[in-house]
Formats: sequence, structure tokens, C-alpha cells
Amino acid sequence: MIIVNNLEQAKKVTEEWLTIYNTERLHEALNNMTLSEYKNPKTGSVIFYLNLVLTLRYLQFHNKLSPSYHF
Repeated sequence: MIIVNNLEQAKKVTEEWLTIYNTERLHEALNNMTLSEYKNPKTGSVIFYLNLVLTLRYLQFHNKLSPSYHF
């Protein structure tokens, strides 16, 4: 818990938390990307695509992919 003494401190703590949340924290729902990476069309798309390909290859290798699915 963070205790602040005034509105200015509350704003500073909130801004610091938002910066970390948006630029450093990985989000499982975003395929373990930060929000900044996800929103960036270049890095977000590339990272998402690579994670997708690696996941599909893993499933294919371990025979957990439907036989009707070819990629």
C-alpha cells in the first residue's frame, strides 16, 4: 500500500505506475507483450507473428494440432 500526503504525490505515483504498466509489464492476454509493443504496429505484429508460428510448430511437433490443419 502506498500512502500519499497530497494530490501531487498521488498524481506522481499514478503516473509512475501507468508508465510501468504500459511499457514494462508483460500481459498474458497480449501474448506476453507489453502494451507499448502490442500497440506498435511493427514490433507488436512481428512479435505476435513469431509467437504464433512458434506455438503452432510446437503443437505440430507434439501432435497436438488437428490433422486437418496444415501450415
